[in-house]
Amino acid sequence: MLLLGGLFAAALAIRVAGIAQPPFDFHPTRQFRSAIIARGFYFETNEGIPTWRREVAAVAGRQEGVLEPPIMEHLAAVLYRVAGEEHLWLPRLCAAAFWLIGGAALHAIARKLASANAAVVAVAFYLFLPFGVLASRSFQPEPLMVMGLLLSLLTILEDDARPSPRSAMTAGSVAGIAFLIKPLCVFATLAAFAGLAVRRRRHLREPIGAHVVLYALCGFGPTAAFYGYGVLFGDSLRTQAQESFFPSLLLSAYFWRSWLEQIGSVVGYTAFAAGAAGTVLCADGRARAFTGGLWLGYGVFGLVFNYHVHSHDYYQLQFIPIVALSLGLATDVAIAALSGWGRQWLRRVLAWAALCLACALGAVSYFTQHAREEFDWAKEIRVARQIGQAVGHSMRTVMLVPWYGKPLQYYGELSGWWWPRGGDFNLEAMQGGRVLSAEERLRAFEAGGGVDYFIVSDRNELERQEDLRRLLGSSVRVLTETPDFVVFDLRNGFDGRRSSAADAQGR
Repeated sequence: MLLLGGLFAAALAIRVAGIAQPPFDFHPTRQFRSAIIARGFYFETNEGIPTWRREVAAVAGRQEGVLEPPIMEHLAAVLYRVAGEEHLWLPRLCAAAFWLIGGAALHAIARKLASANAAVVAVAFYLFLPFGVLASRSFQPEPLMVMGLLLSLLTILEDDARPSPRSAMTAGSVAGIAFLIKPLCVFATLAAFAGLAVRRRRHLREPIGAHVVLYALCGFGPTAAFYGYGVLFGDSLRTQAQESFFPSLLLSAYFWRSWLEQIGSVVGYTAFAAGAAGTVLCADGRARAFTGGLWLGYGVFGLVFNYHVHSHDYYQLQFIPIVALSLGLATDVAIAALSGWGRQWLRRVLAWAALCLACALGAVSYFTQHAREEFDWAKEIRVARQIGQAVGHSMRTVMLVPWYGKPLQYYGELSGWWWPRGGDFNLEAMQGGRVLSAEERLRAFEAGGGVDYFIVSDRNELERQEDLRRLLGSSVRVLTETPDFVVFDLRNGFDGRRSSAADAQGR
């Protein structure tokens, strides 16, 4: 217990370090999306906030749409009210706490399936994997989802040990909450439950019992209602669903290679291979059925969400506890294989050395692929505020800027629409639609709500979009231009005379 306590204390310490810095360290687009929504919730009940700020925050929050229940965002707003001020480190600290709670659940799961050594190995990998450290303190729903996944898996094991209608309803309800947080974990959870259910059946032709039906009803009720309604009647969720699966990707070697590269970047190839071997070679049938179900469920998830699983590394987050648990099983397999050789302490040393090697190789893989120069986030914030002032904190902007304009909207206190980049045009083409010209797209924005300003801070991307560059350069007046950004004035449409920045500032 002392070792376990030390692991959790160290895991919390490394997550707290530097957590007060702005969240540019891990997927700023996703984190600032949550920050924008949370600000809208916080401002709407804070009468001390100026009216214009409340209006901008409300519009910006609504434009983000609904992709999942905004649990983390509401929690952040509550914490802001308690603190009396916005502090982005508060929801990030909550995310880290959720990840650690998930670690406690993982330890309990591993103890039910394997030895104490295996449980410690699983928890150590889960807590200290480099990608997991960064992701687990990010302001997004994934850390909460992983906690829900692990708690639901724990209740599944308890239900399997003592099946009853009450335990089935409990396991289903906990799973339902996890699915509601974010439904990506539904495949692994159901596959693990199915693996144990099939193992309990006396023969394959035995009909599905009330036990399974109770679990399914409790697990899918809230999730089906929320996401079903969102896909049918909500633009954001329907668009997300349409962009998740492309059958053509399954026949592409690029897809399979990219998915494997994502796995290598997140958990490391050594841990991936060792975990797979531990699952296959595990002598305990219950542990093999349960963990094998998790792997199978993750595989089905990747096929269903094939666009995101091969392009978004954080879509592999649920795979971290799966590999961690499998590494625990591999530890027991290795110790059993060495049972006739060496002393017990030596076997444990070898098992821990294998874990350290897996983590080290995973760390090298991750930091090699994600190495970058020190990011000047202070400059990013300063430029965002300058842009916000230049456009008068407008709610009618179009932005060709990094991270789809989320940090700009947050720090510049403006709102609007992001302009697509190269990858977005490719996605449109994959969906079979016609890729609009720059003028057609801008006209569509004008028709959809009006546009006053076009903001560009990613000049490299502007250079790559020749039709947009010609359109803005020939028929749109420049309002403000600095070495870091340029703002085009669209209040007179496309007929305004283009002038120099100095002329624009002089008017």
